[in-house]
Amino acid sequence: MYKNWLKYIFTAYIFSLFFRLLLFVVAYNNPDFLFNNHIIALWTADAGLYGHYAKDLLHGVYHPLNNETFLSYVIFWIVKYTHIDLESVIFFLPAFFASLIVIPIFLIFAFIKLEKLGFWSAIISSIAMNYYFRTHLGYTDTDILNFFLFFMIIASFIGTVETKKIFWSIPGALSMLFFLYWYHSARPLVFALLGFYVLYLLLFDRKNNVAYLAFFIYSTAFFPISVLLKIGFIAIVPFIFYYLLKNIKISYKIFLALFIIAALASTYFAIRFHIYNRALDYLIKKDVYILKEKSGKKIAIAATLKTVAESKGITLNQLFTYSSGSSIFFCLGSLGLLLLIFHFRTMFFLLLPYLLALLSIKTGVRFTTFGVPVIIMGNLYIFWYFYKKLENRFFSKYVYYVPATFLLIYYLNILNQYNHMLSPFFIKGELKAIAQHLNKNDKGYILTWWDYGWPLWYYTNKRTLIDNGKYQYDTYIVAKTLFSYDQNFIQRFDQYFIKQYDKVYPGVILPKVIKKIPLNELITKLYNNELNLSEKQKKYNIYYYFDDKILTKLPVIESFSYLKGEKKRGFIWITKLRAYSPSKGIIIGDNVRINLKNGILYTPKGKDEIGNFYVIDGKHILNILNYRKNDLAIIIYKNKYIIGCYKYINSFFFRAFFFNDLDKTLFKTVHFDKDAKIFQLIGK
Repeated sequence: MYKNWLKYIFTAYIFSLFFRLLLFVVAYNNPDFLFNNHIIALWTADAGLYGHYAKDLLHGVYHPLNNETFLSYVIFWIVKYTHIDLESVIFFLPAFFASLIVIPIFLIFAFIKLEKLGFWSAIISSIAMNYYFRTHLGYTDTDILNFFLFFMIIASFIGTVETKKIFWSIPGALSMLFFLYWYHSARPLVFALLGFYVLYLLLFDRKNNVAYLAFFIYSTAFFPISVLLKIGFIAIVPFIFYYLLKNIKISYKIFLALFIIAALASTYFAIRFHIYNRALDYLIKKDVYILKEKSGKKIAIAATLKTVAESKGITLNQLFTYSSGSSIFFCLGSLGLLLLIFHFRTMFFLLLPYLLALLSIKTGVRFTTFGVPVIIMGNLYIFWYFYKKLENRFFSKYVYYVPATFLLIYYLNILNQYNHMLSPFFIKGELKAIAQHLNKNDKGYILTWWDYGWPLWYYTNKRTLIDNGKYQYDTYIVAKTLFSYDQNFIQRFDQYFIKQYDKVYPGVILPKVIKKIPLNELITKLYNNELNLSEKQKKYNIYYYFDDKILTKLPVIESFSYLKGEKKRGFIWITKLRAYSPSKGIIIGDNVRINLKNGILYTPKGKDEIGNFYVIDGKHILNILNYRKNDLAIIIYKNKYIIGCYKYINSFFFRAFFFNDLDKTLFKTVHFDKDAKIFQLIGK
């Protein structure tokens, strides 16, 4: 039996690996995706963090082994002992790790003797929708193992309860232990899994002594003992329990009583140590962060989590799309999942990932990934159910295999389309500029939006003020810089905060500064040049890095440049350019139409008069139309975007990014072309 299982798993793994490697062919044939004769490694910002730490480790810099650096150590070990170059390891690693999802998906069905159904579920789930979107080549993030570990725990639960063999608890307990060390947000997920385990036993299987003892093995992951002792406990104790169950008859009531006590203790532990705080952050997102000044006065800064793409709440249609590809497959899969649970009670555990997928409406698109395998399982089970009902008919096999094959081809087609939409975080031109100007030996800081933080850590030797893991209070500093007008103030403002930040790196600086001097007083003094910024300090350079990715974030960045309750000067919007006909004098975007002849902007809210109109190719200004004295400016950028700004055309970002028009006594243009813009603060 187990030999056949291995054959199914191996075949499914090779299938997943093969189709994941197709992105290599697409990337290799795109010159913009190649740099220094390698495919560019980072295709997600998070890969920059793990690559950065791995690079440090390879250069002898010590980092503690924890859930922030574990993946970096894995990369480091692979590079060190295989001598494969770092870039290749970062790029290819997701294919090998993410394909492991086929193991638990297959086992879940194998435990209920539906191996073929498990095989089909495994191969389709491994390349489908948001699971693929978050684990493709170059997407070197903890997600390449998170979902494997999560479903491995579920498979262990089902195996233990279904077979009544205590040894099936071992892979689940080890997965829990590894999960906690691998992923910084694993604790609430593991507790949710244990909660479902408790609920299942109390509702459906109160006389299962094996399952009760397995709970104690699973709980080992939380014991306050060393990792080696935990592993030893998980490896040895099941044999002791097996001996007890085989030779000593103990009433299930005793086990039930002990189990309830342990479950209550676990609940107390979860509450006492705030295990679910991370989950609550996603469910109940803050609107503001409150800071206290020295006087006790409170200031409110816009909170970031609501603006992070993967944690913003999504629509119902987005839930359908990311988890299954369509509302039809989602509804059919949901129905099939309920049918599966009705026929096989142990499939109750699959409700948890399904519920997590539903919660993505509040918690963000990332959580739809939990639903991908279970929706596919539900779809396939419906096909299988009708196949079994019609088993004696000559066409019965077609009832299962035709729709199952269609589902596979459907998701492979989406995979192929998605591959051609993907791009590395930095493309060749951007990397060339970064390597040439931001990877010198000088110590320095790069001011840009937090999305660029970790990738810049990897590709440069510079620090950033905010990054992909630290984007709370100090986002105000960067946003204030980008949307201020007075370049003398900006120079002093940046010098002051970088100087203060250099003393507390890598902490946060704004809360510390306002404990010494009220924010409004500080800003006033910097405007009036009343602070001495020339005292002795460490030498460092301050750079600004921008590329086209920042454009779609401008409305968000602008909102962060104000304290809550502070009156805004203007507004910014950006939309895709859909049609541009200078000869006809018409420009069309999403919900936007511009009459070039009269300089009138039409939107669903009405019409506005345009003051100035610019056409820019990323480096040069191709055309300027001055209609009237009006603070509303429209920019057509690279024939891709329409950008509207009211009263911001003279802000630091707009003068730098679009016009390369900064005060040359304060800022030096280091690099300015269609790919990237780099500036350096030089002072007077």
